[in-house]
Amino acid sequence: MAQIVERKRKSADGRSTWLVRIYDGLDENGKRNYISYNVTGTRKDADREAKRLETKRDDGALIDYSKLTVKEWLEEWLGVWAKQQVSERTFGDYQRYMADKIVPRLGKYTLAKAQNMQKAFQEAIDEVTSESGGRTGQYVHTILKQAMRKAVETRKIERNPLEFVQRPKAIKKQELRPLDTHEIRLFLDTVKTLWPIETGASIYPLFKFMLDSGCRPGEALAIKWTDLENEMRTVRIQRSLERTQNGWREKDTKTVGSRRSITLSEPTAAVLRQYAKIQREYIMAHRDLYHDHGFVFVATNGEPLDHDNLAKRYFKPSLRKAGLPNHVRLYDLRHTVATQLMKAGLNPKIVAERLGHADITMTLNVYSHVIPSMQDAAADALAPNCGE
Repeated sequence: MAQIVERKRKSADGRSTWLVRIYDGLDENGKRNYISYNVTGTRKDADREAKRLETKRDDGALIDYSKLTVKEWLEEWLGVWAKQQVSERTFGDYQRYMADKIVPRLGKYTLAKAQNMQKAFQEAIDEVTSESGGRTGQYVHTILKQAMRKAVETRKIERNPLEFVQRPKAIKKQELRPLDTHEIRLFLDTVKTLWPIETGASIYPLFKFMLDSGCRPGEALAIKWTDLENEMRTVRIQRSLERTQNGWREKDTKTVGSRRSITLSEPTAAVLRQYAKIQREYIMAHRDLYHDHGFVFVATNGEPLDHDNLAKRYFKPSLRKAGLPNHVRLYDLRHTVATQLMKAGLNPKIVAERLGHADITMTLNVYSHVIPSMQDAAADALAPNCGE
């Protein structure tokens, strides 16, 4: 017969909590062994849970969660629940953060003890934030809070210690830094010099394509030759590329609206036609070492370029060589396209469609810094109608 005792402490929502102790035979010293569980609700809820647990005991399936460690629970949560809800890349990020940031600091504690260790959790997150920055601290806080919430839902623990742990402050969003017309030309000339297209390098065609299409980096890296039509003047954006622990994989675009067709300028199309011919000759000369997946912008072995490597090895060195600000990000090439089009007076709806934004509101919100100059142009256009 299970032992059921009402606890003095109520749950966060004011409900009663109960200690349910299930008899589980004798230990090695001949003493009676009990496994304890926490139940929130009425006495009837506690009775029902006790009967369910006794049935599991009789079937040999009862687990003593009082000895389960944070490390063991995080591994169970990740493999059973989180894996079904997040992308492969996010799953890999969870694994890495758990191994590097969480388990070394909190993994040894039992869940039963951890539920009352708000101070230790706060100190661990503060330490991670101090070492690796606010964004990493926020990520670790999110992982722990989700994992502990599931522990409460599955009745492993009574309360979530993260409910009272302060999340690191939000990081101020980095200001956009689009290139102006002079900087665009300077940047592309520098790239063309550093990595000549004649050598088979795809860097110059890639950056020229990004500064014409306004694609997200992942979308640009996923472009295949079969996506280009009409003498390279039209490109269909229909996938993105991401890195995982197992290499790279293709995935759907960010939203349904991100699947789109874009008309490219003739100068960009001409570069792509030239590069297509050079790439075909390069593949023929290196067929034993080249892995042809059909991608346009690739490394010398035919594998798609890595986003981080593209930024560190090619983009940032190009900025430095051109004497441009180092804080310009790879993603700012997309912002450059949007800003140039808005300043040219294009309908924001057309700009939104080119960028693959879900709606025009997002475009106007992100590029509101361009609006004042557009208002000036509007006033100048109306001036002749207004007389003196």
